[in-house]
Amino acid sequence: MGEFVAGIQTGVFIEDDGGPDPFSCPELQPFMVRSSLHKYVGMSAPVYSTAKYVLGRTHVPTLDLAFEAAEGFDQALSIFGSMYDGGEFCKGYLYSKIATKTAMKFATYFRLQAEYKRFYNPPEHIVETFMKPGRRTMIITHRGNDLGPENSMKALHGTLDN
Repeated sequence: MGEFVAGIQTGVFIEDDGGPDPFSCPELQPFMVRSSLHKYVGMSAPVYSTAKYVLGRTHVPTLDLAFEAAEGFDQALSIFGSMYDGGEFCKGYLYSKIATKTAMKFATYFRLQAEYKRFYNPPEHIVETFMKPGRRTMIITHRGNDLGPENSMKALHGTLDN
């Protein structure tokens, strides 16, 4: 148990730079991902793709979060299966890497939700600026096909005189 906990601590506090693994732990290969959740994640992939197609978007934050969290949970459970033989330290290390990546996706999602909420509920002084007596205000909101963080929401505020 001590090696597993040491692996978790190491994995949480080491930055992942995308390079080779400094501890030479074997990677979790796709054929090793076989938890009890795997068949449900496999069945949800076509539903996920179809929902994104029907909505006409490449990025749907809630669906992306749910699907990626299910995939991460599936991978995390698969580390404890019989097909992965990397030792206790490597199991803890990979488990913490997967859990950290999933937690960062949740944090990004909630940060973006706060940005969307701020966009939809502007402060009162901004609303009062546009809603002057005797003027009609037109607010045009453009939602692109990609609601990602770099192209989230764009608003064009135009004021029409009477």
